[in-house]
Amino acid sequence: MALLGLVAIPPTAVFVGKLTTATAAWDGGYAWLAVVGFLNTLVSLFYYLRWIVPTCRDLALASPNRDHPRRMTRRVGDGRRGVRRRLAALSLAVGVAARLLRSVAASP
Repeated sequence: MALLGLVAIPPTAVFVGKLTTATAAWDGGYAWLAVVGFLNTLVSLFYYLRWIVPTCRDLALASPNRDHPRRMTRRVGDGRRGVRRRLAALSLAVGVAARLLRSVAASP
């Protein structure tokens, strides 16, 4: 989820941040800076997908057999998995609720 956020896939919190920054640059008369930011995001898409695709493919091809070594190592990190899931959910929640958070932050 963190890598998808860095690529600026909606509705993650990083997407909202990148969009807000690009909008501010555009409105401030720095359209070239917004374009450079979007081009950088396109380049990062290539880089991060090189990490995301093999990870997802490996998870999809994992054997359901309990004796498989990969399954054994996954059980060791169960506590961290819960933290990762909560952080991913938080990133999605902030991305979805960005308009509400923005209005709350802008109010005096």
